[in-house]
Amino acid sequence: MLESVDNLIADVNKARLQVVQQVAATEVIPETVDYPECNTALLLYVEIFGKGSANIGNEQRQILSQLAEAMRRCDNYRDLIETHADQRGAHDFNMKLSEHRSRNIAAFLVANGVEMGQFET
Repeated sequence: MLESVDNLIADVNKARLQVVQQVAATEVIPETVDYPECNTALLLYVEIFGKGSANIGNEQRQILSQLAEAMRRCDNYRDLIETHADQRGAHDFNMKLSEHRSRNIAAFLVANGVEMGQFET
């Protein structure tokens, strides 16, 4: 899963380099360069939590760190973070678990430089 995120980041960096090269070729440097990743909707489905848990593991922290980096680069966009629980637990338990998971992801993103107003959970 981390390899897929790494491949996405590599593709984004390659596209960014192409944009920078195109801008340099025109000899006109705009005040801002609109990188392709900031014009793209991205749906990322990642299993962050173990069964019945709201703890973020080390491998998942790496994925969320890369997500935070992309969110910081494209800070003019607003993101929606959704968490879910499977249907094995009682409805009330699953709702509380999902809320706890959302709060943990929000806290992680904010701790990694993403503004709270940039996303909702």
